[in-house]
Amino acid sequence: MANEKVSTKTETASSKHREIAEKIISNQIGAASPAVSPDGTQVAYVVTRVDYKANKYRSQIWLASTDAKQAPRPLTAGEKRDGNPSWSPDGTWLAFTSGRSEKKGETTLHVMPIGSSGEIRTIATMPDGVGSVRWSPNGKLIAFTSRTQDERYTKDDEASMSPRKIETFFTRLNGEDFVFDRPQHIYIVPSDGTAAPRNITPGTHEHSGPSWLADSSGVVTSGALHETWDDDLANDLHLVKLDGEITTLTDQRGVYYAPSVSPDGARVAFIGSDDPLTSPQNDHVGVLEIRTKKREWVSRALDRTFSPTSGAIAPIWRDDKTLIAYAEDRGTAHVVQVDATGKSAPKWLTSGRKIVKAFNAVAGGAGATIAYVASEVNQLTELFVLTKSVERRLSDLSASLVAASAPQTWDHFTVPCGSTYTGGPNEIDVWMMKPRDFDAAKKYPMLLNVHGGPHTQYGETYFDEAQMQAAAGFVVVMSNPRGSSGREQAWGQAILGRKHPVAPGSGWGDADVK
Repeated sequence: MANEKVSTKTETASSKHREIAEKIISNQIGAASPAVSPDGTQVAYVVTRVDYKANKYRSQIWLASTDAKQAPRPLTAGEKRDGNPSWSPDGTWLAFTSGRSEKKGETTLHVMPIGSSGEIRTIATMPDGVGSVRWSPNGKLIAFTSRTQDERYTKDDEASMSPRKIETFFTRLNGEDFVFDRPQHIYIVPSDGTAAPRNITPGTHEHSGPSWLADSSGVVTSGALHETWDDDLANDLHLVKLDGEITTLTDQRGVYYAPSVSPDGARVAFIGSDDPLTSPQNDHVGVLEIRTKKREWVSRALDRTFSPTSGAIAPIWRDDKTLIAYAEDRGTAHVVQVDATGKSAPKWLTSGRKIVKAFNAVAGGAGATIAYVASEVNQLTELFVLTKSVERRLSDLSASLVAASAPQTWDHFTVPCGSTYTGGPNEIDVWMMKPRDFDAAKKYPMLLNVHGGPHTQYGETYFDEAQMQAAAGFVVVMSNPRGSSGREQAWGQAILGRKHPVAPGSGWGDADVK
């Protein structure tokens, strides 16, 4: 009888945990990719939700007014995934991408009229994805990234193909599979769809970016075109004219990416570092003069990475003297204002126990309005705007999750590091989540979650795995030990050993394993 009672209790608990897990997973929904209209009055963004029964993600483009006087509304619908909203310079059209094609990997690029009647136009159909959608300043062209496939990808029967011959280290990417035979290139297409997309960076090398020149005559990209590109971590900035002519703008080998051309067209802001042989590093905001190629780091007064775990975003020119970026800080990530001359220290524009995951503003225009998406431990990723230091939340996507599962919160504290670290506070940030109805007089099993990377961070954001673990009765503990991001550069490099003078990324397998 005793065994039957134990079995019944176990089955009941297991059933309860499955029910809670289903509620947590099925109510996952969040905002992403905010794009502020040129006049600063509207924000287009992506809403992605879980289709639990179909075991898929669905996403649509939504539109919100920055004054919150009108409720957000969807601009697209359907069962596929729409993304990458991008406004035309005059604010009358919105470009976006969609996975509506039935062919695997095929992505379409569309433009839709905003504020007037008209049909959605399909202006490009690409076999291997579309990203980084950017309108030219004159509104006539759209640049975007897409992978250019080797001939083997056009065949239906992969098994009948001859084996791949791999001659480079850079072969595969997490989530991308093989990439050496399908490099990412920059394409341009007329915004009215009157011509097919044209590849302006053909070849074996990858390009990312792009950012348009002020006169719409070309773009600035990031790419590894140097002879030893497969032996180091370096990326240069390049000016690519519409006819494909390429001029390298950086005269010193470094890691330079996420370019952003200034409104006057004279400078390029970017993210990166000067050392392609050492990893990890706190990447910073730099500014380069196009004519002289003079380069200066302008954010180093703040020793934090400006390339957070959520992904690097090109700095946005608020005006000719001010940039908007974002950076990590001890389990959080926030929007930062950066002096483009580097004469004053970066200034945090947002604060609190949250992680900003993406941001946007209008370059050289209605720069008083900044849109961003952010998450807290008991809140999914929501849309916010910041106008003249006043923060306003525009979305309420977390309501169904909160009602269904009552998310738990983190207790944050620090513990001594126990090492001889002297680069900053010798302490480790720790977060602990307790089960619902926690009783301090009882004992609970504990789960210690250890992040990979190791140069990444846990912190103040909603984490579905931790919520499910706590709902199952565990005390969940997560920390950012030495080697994590979100701190001074010395903290991230504290687990590196002796660096080889030539080998990139060396120093591992020494202090980190002791």
